Amino acid sequence: MKVEYSFAVLRYVHDIVTEEFINIGIVLYAPKANYLNSAFTTHYRRLSEVFSHQIEGDHYRSLVRYLSKRFSEQAARISSEFSFSDLPTNVLEIANSVLPQDDSSFQWSESKSGVTKDLDKTLEYLFTRLVLRYESIKKPASRGDDDIKGIFKKEFEAQKIIPYLRPKHVTAPNYDYNFEYAWKNGAWNLYEPISFDLVDSGSILEKANKWVGRGTSLNRAKENLKLYLLVGQPSTEKNEEAFRNAEKILKQIPLKHEIVNEKEAEEFSKDLAKEIKKQEKA
Repeated sequence: MKVEYSFAVLRYVHDIVTEEFINIGIVLYAPKANYLNSAFTTHYRRLSEVFSHQIEGDHYRSLVRYLSKRFSEQAARISSEFSFSDLPTNVLEIANSVLPQDDSSFQWSESKSGVTKDLDKTLEYLFTRLVLRYESIKKPASRGDDDIKGIFKKEFEAQKIIPYLRPKHVTAPNYDYNFEYAWKNGAWNLYEPISFDLVDSGSILEKANKWVGRGTSLNRAKENLKLYLLVGQPSTEKNEEAFRNAEKILKQIPLKHEIVNEKEAEEFSKDLAKEIKKQEKA
């Protein structure tokens, strides 16, 4: 038997004037079936990517957790009611009681209605159609460490120095790490490609801090080491400030080190080739 339902969409409204928005959730309500259910996306980065505006991830996740909890509480109350005479007649009555309409960026759409034999499947269909289908829109490309390695490897090959570089396993108290490229010239010179061309600025800072910790551990190794960080910078302007902060963080590494930007790959490779040839002639 088919049952009537109404639903509302929760939108993130980027600009109230232009009315640009992204759907981030669905609430579906069928009073005659004592049914209420909701679904929200946790992918807050999509908002930053589409609007080129940094979204505070912790705040967004807190909001989603709050909404999910409140609607679950409302659903439990409604499902236990024996009579629907005192229940709200429209989904917006419930939605606004959980998240009132105000001037914030999170706004409910107008309610829409329909009939269905399966409320759960209808919610899943609406959530997929109105929210999830847009998850991949305007995702900027990011590069991994291997992409940065490829840039430097190309220059190493052009200078014919790949045969002189070898893997190096560095062991320190309570920690060890494998470097694919290393060259010994008094000290072990370790070359590590690192991409900071990431979607999220927070991930950029976390990666820099991770390398400070790794460099601190490797600094306890008995061998004489120098670390060369071959870094790839963000391809989007919005992450440039995070990258500059990441470079400052990397300078805190206690291990002797040098930061080489991908833009310097050709010049760095030529200088390294000269050093290698000098050693070979000695």
